[in-house]
Amino acid sequence: MPAYRLLALLLIVVMAAPSFAQNTAENARHIGIARQPILGGEAASDARLEMLRDDQTDGHGHGFRLTTVKQPAHHYSIEVRFLLDAGFKAGDVVHATFWARSRDAARYETSEALTLFRVQRTGPPWERTLYREWSVGPHWRKCTIASRVDKDIPAGQIAAVFSGGYPRQAIEVAGLTITNYGPDADPDTLEQSTFEYVGMEPDAPWRRDALERIEKHRKAEIPLRVVDRDGRPVPNARVEAILSRHDFDFGVAISATWLNENWDTPEGRRYREELTRNFNAVAIENALKWSWWEREPETALRTLDWLHKETDLRIHGHVLVWPGLEKFRTTDAQPLWEAAQKNPDMLRARIDAHMQSVLLATRGMIDVWDVVNEAYNQNEIIHLLGDEMIVHWFQRARRFAPKATLIYNDFALLGQSGRNKIKQQFVYDLVKKARDAGAPIDAIGLQAHLGSSYTPPERVLAIIDKFAELDVNIQITEYDISIIDPVVAEQYTRDLMIAVFSHPAVTTFQGWNYWSATPTWMPEAAYFADDWSLQPIGRAYVQLVQNEWQTHEKLRTNRQGVARLRGFKGDYDVHVLTPDGRQSLHAVRLSDDNTAIDLVVE
Repeated sequence: MPAYRLLALLLIVVMAAPSFAQNTAENARHIGIARQPILGGEAASDARLEMLRDDQTDGHGHGFRLTTVKQPAHHYSIEVRFLLDAGFKAGDVVHATFWARSRDAARYETSEALTLFRVQRTGPPWERTLYREWSVGPHWRKCTIASRVDKDIPAGQIAAVFSGGYPRQAIEVAGLTITNYGPDADPDTLEQSTFEYVGMEPDAPWRRDALERIEKHRKAEIPLRVVDRDGRPVPNARVEAILSRHDFDFGVAISATWLNENWDTPEGRRYREELTRNFNAVAIENALKWSWWEREPETALRTLDWLHKETDLRIHGHVLVWPGLEKFRTTDAQPLWEAAQKNPDMLRARIDAHMQSVLLATRGMIDVWDVVNEAYNQNEIIHLLGDEMIVHWFQRARRFAPKATLIYNDFALLGQSGRNKIKQQFVYDLVKKARDAGAPIDAIGLQAHLGSSYTPPERVLAIIDKFAELDVNIQITEYDISIIDPVVAEQYTRDLMIAVFSHPAVTTFQGWNYWSATPTWMPEAAYFADDWSLQPIGRAYVQLVQNEWQTHEKLRTNRQGVARLRGFKGDYDVHVLTPDGRQSLHAVRLSDDNTAIDLVVE
């Protein structure tokens, strides 16, 4: 047995609570946890780790205080690791409990601190379970989580890990226990912390205000005047107006690779049908990324050709430039990068050529482009070639895609409970500096991979307010959340959509997981389950977009032949039936231009 186990192993025995007594089977094992943790990560020198006694944790057991002095690039750049004395088998049901509180998070409005807890393998391929980010306030919070293990994590290569790579904070954790209940247990019967978020109460003032803004900013009114061929008004005509397409983009990302492989199958046909039935915008998830494009451009082009010719969906291209090494995945990435150290112009020309190749091949098909993606975390290429490359790349995109909306897109601006002020300021400054230097940045994409940190809607609105100061549109991109409590996940999705739809600067809400049966990022966060039933995010989306945010008005013209249509901005199919039985069908656009429209009936 290794020395650390002989000297530092603390076996914690947990008595199961009666509420989940059925899981305390004879094969349940309480996992031994090393008493002395390890402070690790590439930025460990920017943190302090102190051990806490039981009398320092209000009786919650031995623990630690982790103080983050300087925020690193990643949550895992600072982490506390507890080695475990046993591994897990695929199918095992495991449960963890610990207590946590914030001790110093003054830069956060709510005085909360964050940690991402998981049990994982200590080396590649880093299998993990019990994965969840926690937000805790100044009072002790009991944190419980259960999960079924997906893949084996072998003994001797397993640790419980707490991330600390966040803005300056101090978090205390105590009383960690881990129990393996074996493969026959049901994780749903084990104690698990419920999810709540600020502003979820039914009478929350922010929601009332948001609904009022939706009425103000997302609706319009227009006089429809029914006239005969000679221009004479037709009184008492029936006018039926149905919204056919929202002005606002409600989109989702799809897999062009999966679709191409399954094009003529029943699943492939259903995939396309549900897409066009439920959304008015679409993103290509992977096939336009550099490595995919270089390897098989026909995958993206076939899907784009169908989308462009046979649907009216607005198409979002993702992504032209990822300016860092982690995502620089060309076939010759390593030798190219090494050569660029002596000849940066070689790399600059290679990126220019790639952009030109993609933009010319897709010209006229793509409405929105993520031109630069995630420059806060992916930045080695910028450091080598210079900050001016941001301006250059946007100008080059405008040259070859003159009508497209050009976006700077980044994550963790809404995530991490919306409190990553350093990154928010970085993106704000980057966009402002680039636009001032001539970069045609039309919009900022706020990625919404929120995990289990359900950012309060009011905070989301405040973040959008800040970026909207730059006089750019805002797009909510790549939305997904961890589905721990399906009811709360559905409610949060609804509230988030209400919040962003109410903000006049926002033009798009885009989900990142479409159908769980495909190789998608987070299957549990997909709109549709394997059988095409709606999952929590999908239920919230459909209830709003297909029901509450629809307009179907049946009107009658007055003596002047006028009927006033008020509804959500967008395109309408308008059917007119005159008292003497004449009919006509019209395409009408409802916008802020409230000039009367004549509907001529022959």
